[in-house]
Amino acid sequence: MNLKRTFLPFKKNRREKQLLDDINARLPRKINWKQGAIDYLEAIIQADGGHNRRFELVKPFQGGPDYSSFFTDLFTFLDLLEKLNLPPGTRILDVGCGAGWVSHYLAKLGYRITGVDISAALIDIARERIAGDPFPPYVDRPFAVDFLEVDVEEKPLPGDMEFDCVLYMSALHHFLNPLAAIRNTTCRLKDDGLLAIVEAAAPEPDSSYDLENRKIMEKYHTLERPYTRDQLHEILQICGFEHSRFYQPLNGLFLPGQDDLRKINSIVMAENWNIAIAARHPELLPDRYSGDHMIHSSGIIEFGRGFYDSEDEPDRGPFRWSGPESYLETRRIDTLSLELEAVFLDPEKQSMKVFVARNDSVEKHLVLTRQNMTASVSLDLPGSHNRLCFMADYVFRPDWFDLPDNRLLSFKLRIL
Repeated sequence: MNLKRTFLPFKKNRREKQLLDDINARLPRKINWKQGAIDYLEAIIQADGGHNRRFELVKPFQGGPDYSSFFTDLFTFLDLLEKLNLPPGTRILDVGCGAGWVSHYLAKLGYRITGVDISAALIDIARERIAGDPFPPYVDRPFAVDFLEVDVEEKPLPGDMEFDCVLYMSALHHFLNPLAAIRNTTCRLKDDGLLAIVEAAAPEPDSSYDLENRKIMEKYHTLERPYTRDQLHEILQICGFEHSRFYQPLNGLFLPGQDDLRKINSIVMAENWNIAIAARHPELLPDRYSGDHMIHSSGIIEFGRGFYDSEDEPDRGPFRWSGPESYLETRRIDTLSLELEAVFLDPEKQSMKVFVARNDSVEKHLVLTRQNMTASVSLDLPGSHNRLCFMADYVFRPDWFDLPDNRLLSFKLRIL
């Protein structure tokens, strides 16, 4: 007998059982959660009134007087889309789509959408919502969206369609067995596809939020059981997504001088969110470092999102174009000297600003003008590994000025 072969599945199954026992340990007992999900719309209408059907039809535009949930839903949705940066025509699977507001807006952006949910009543609203919108993104071309009533905990998604992205937008906590749900949906995810999850983080046990979740579960028989960051990370690992990034939300308008991103993060209470993008291969993740690097005198520089391939200028050496937001990582470098150079194609533009952040804290604020188009900056880099972000307030594309280049550019950067 091959003991190793028999031991590994046992160890895997035990790991899964321990995780499921952990995430479901405090659930109210003797509730049929699947039937609760199927009957959810009818239950809230009976308990709280018929206006709840209209709420699902117009969500997230639920009206006042408290708009906080609207801001949260829209900010998070748009932030995630910006981070995923998916091209038009991308096939997206919207899991737990409910009444379809996420599918609706993805379709309005020109994506090809399949929304799935266990509730036939909510799927009916999703279809009604799409049918009632006469304005698809392309003239004479209808929305590319379909809705399916499927129990993805019970069986894999039917058909043979493959998706570029599987999305759980505030939906994963509704599954008693999130491992089964993810497996039965990502079996249709392309090998180079992305899994995106947005979830509120689990509140402290017996806190006011935790007690409110328990009341909702007992009243409507619908799961309101968020995960901790460790639990969600374990879910991704078990399901074969060993490569993931967790993001913190950052939105709002701030007074001048609030440059320290750590202070801003504390304002938005980022620890209350688990927003993750996962992939089967590390190079597929957003903010990835492609391996395009240069050897520095004392270490290595890796160029990430926002920087373009190295170019050369006579007598000045190599430079890289930067977009409006660009990243690089340094390894084993104590001090880094840079030169930034502005290019003003717009005749009315006289100056631009560039912020340089290290590990999420803004350290330099540069102003480049037509009179002083270059600026040098020296950065101290404690520790063996640092992440630098460059943010510019001037953006242009050469083809806006009849030049044969459609890249989105901001400034030039040289390593001195």
